[in-house]
Amino acid sequence: MRKLSDMRFFQVLKHSSESEADMKKIEEYYDDFVKALFLESKDPDNIFDFYNEQCYIRVELKSLIKETDYIDQQLPKYKCIQKVLELLDLQLNLTEKRLEHSIEKRSRTVSPKPTTPIDFDWTGYTAELIELGYALYASKRINNGDIGIKVIMEWLSNTFNTEIKDYYHVYHKMKYRAGDQTNFLDKMKEKLMDKINDDLK
Repeated sequence: MRKLSDMRFFQVLKHSSESEADMKKIEEYYDDFVKALFLESKDPDNIFDFYNEQCYIRVELKSLIKETDYIDQQLPKYKCIQKVLELLDLQLNLTEKRLEHSIEKRSRTVSPKPTTPIDFDWTGYTAELIELGYALYASKRINNGDIGIKVIMEWLSNTFNTEIKDYYHVYHKMKYRAGDQTNFLDKMKEKLMDKINDDLK
């Protein structure tokens, strides 16, 4: 990715004087900067970096605008900053929509098919499976946490041939459950410790 903040246009804006030579440079570099901005917007692989870069440049240019007085506002430098800010607002709006689409697409990622033909049936309570699902979601151990609870529940439902309904409601009841809110996870830990202790004998 070509860093927009490293381009001559941005650097001259930040560090230029008000000399005629610098004003001419700003106008010369403006077109190159705009072309690079549009070119980077076509690269879907760098959408997160591109968004952060736009935010940084917008904030920096906004700070430059605040420091200008009426006389400065008549200079090409100020007019170029205003034009770039307008373009950035439009580009940021577009980039945010693309980010939302990218995140939604990731959350809809289909879980891999099992490598074995074995059927797995959940033989416990559905509430216990929901508790397990929320534990996986909260621990962010699947796809580094970049996955929604709905996808996790659908995956558990498909994996264990069990219909999972109203998991939000079950989770709500879990939060206000008297005593220990994570009964099933505690039982799992207890059973695992029993096995470990038996195997050590």
